Amino acid sequence: MLEDKLPIGRIAFAKSVCIDWISDHSRTVLISLASLLILLFALYQVTGKFSGHRRSDFIEAQSAYSRWVAAKIGNDELFKKLERPLKRSPELQTKFGALIAQHFLTINDPKNAEAFAKQSWKRTSNLLSPYYTEFSKTSLLVSQGKLQEALMAARGLKARMAEDTAFLESRDKMIRSGGLLYAYNLIRIAALEKEVGSSAGELAAWDELLANAGWSSAVSSSKMFDPEVYSVIQRTFQDGKISIYDYIIHRKAELTKSS
Repeated sequence: MLEDKLPIGRIAFAKSVCIDWISDHSRTVLISLASLLILLFALYQVTGKFSGHRRSDFIEAQSAYSRWVAAKIGNDELFKKLERPLKRSPELQTKFGALIAQHFLTINDPKNAEAFAKQSWKRTSNLLSPYYTEFSKTSLLVSQGKLQEALMAARGLKARMAEDTAFLESRDKMIRSGGLLYAYNLIRIAALEKEVGSSAGELAAWDELLANAGWSSAVSSSKMFDPEVYSVIQRTFQDGKISIYDYIIHRKAELTKSS
């Protein structure tokens, strides 16, 4: 049987979109996180394999998507070739919708990104935790340049997740998926605090991340403490010998010096 060759799982896709984050510091972190990656991970877990004519449509869509993304621009002709199999097999729109929205965000086309994102939210509204949708909606605010609004949304999401122990403890096959979403949202908050000029807010977010990960000298008693989750974060945001830990320490030094 033909297997789905798209990356499956939180770690694989995060690596594919975040590996060069360090080259542009927190702005690239924002761009990387201004995506539907969490929603995309969930979509991969609720959609199945394809057979018969749907399999050929899937192969065609996958090939067309790869060519469209490789162009790195909003190439209309290439996108039309992607739309054809999606129209023939509507279930593929669930499979590819978040991927398409992510690429539109990457090429700075938030209007089309929003259209495909909303379609994905509608199709999966009964399958996903609302926290994933909230994270994704905040991604669109970031892509639209509404950074203060996005920061308020991310802070609100953080507070709601912190009170939901059942969600934080939810797991996939490898890791606490609830804790992972909390960690990604915390990185987003730190990056947004930097963008809006809040040194105190950025420093607080980085300090919490260091404590949750077990990377600080203080012993954490927080329910957010999860070195396993943050080891995934460490591997995801890694560029050669430079890691997210190195970046955080560098940023903390800059913030302390300027205060």
